[in-house]
Formats: sequence, C-alpha cells, structure tokens
Amino acid sequence: MGKRRRDRWVPGEPFSVPREARGEAVKELEPPRPARSWVQLPDRLIRVEATALAMTPDAVLVEWGDRSARQSAWVWRRAVRHRSVTP
Repeated sequence: MGKRRRDRWVPGEPFSVPREARGEAVKELEPPRPARSWVQLPDRLIRVEATALAMTPDAVLVEWGDRSARQSAWVWRRAVRHRSVTP
C-alpha cells in the first residue's frame, strides 16, 4: 500500500520481474530510450511515461517519475512501447 509523506501521497514500491524470470543476458541501452510502460504497484496498475535503461529478451528495466521521486522496475517486455523523440 502507499502512504502519506508530508501531506503527499507516495505510492508503494513497484513490483519487478524476478532475475530468474528476466534472464541474465542484460543489454544496456545507449542512449536510454523514451518509452511508455505498464507498471504494477501494490494497489493498482498504472501506465507511465518512462525511460528504458536496459533489456533482456523477456524484460525491460524502466525508470519514471520526477527527480525527487524516481522509481524503477523490471517489467515484461510486452508491457513497454518505445516512443520516438519528436524535436
């Protein structure tokens, strides 16, 4: 469950795909790619504007949020859609 901190709602920690399920062949993405991803929190499923940092054949490491509240999680690859950057 989420909690309150300084009169602001803070969501719970996101669920991440376990290492055994995502595999060991991790490829770092250089440069990181903008993406849109589904992320599961303890009390809900949300879609976030994220950055894909690394990937395996089955999962992607995504990071989202602002500088003061960055979160990251490994999610299933099918939960991520890469976006193109528009100038």
